Amino acid sequence: MTPPAEPRRSQRIVGIDVCRSIAILLAMLSHTLIEFGVFHFVGDAATVPRFLIQMAPVTFICLFGAMLEIVYKPRVEGPRRASALRQLYIRAVQCYLLYCLTIVVMVLVGDISVGYALRCILML
Repeated sequence: MTPPAEPRRSQRIVGIDVCRSIAILLAMLSHTLIEFGVFHFVGDAATVPRFLIQMAPVTFICLFGAMLEIVYKPRVEGPRRASALRQLYIRAVQCYLLYCLTIVVMVLVGDISVGYALRCILML
């Protein structure tokens, strides 16, 4: 009789998860405050809080890049290199196509011009 297999332990880095969650919440708060024009009403009194809140998307993007390195580097260095690289390329193309779809919808709604949309789509 073989002993039961040990459950696979997750090698999550809790600090990165916490920072990513805070960055997501601050980004959502930033979008909400901008949409409702809160910063317009408070003026210069909110310069520092506005700066800190608007750093959230940058923080999230940096953490996202770090997580890609942490998650995919072992896969790319391992024996399944070709399949890991293929999966990364497929995800990159999917992200780009969804970005293009978002830009096209913004043109159809009338939020941006066709010229600006083309410049956005070509800006990889």
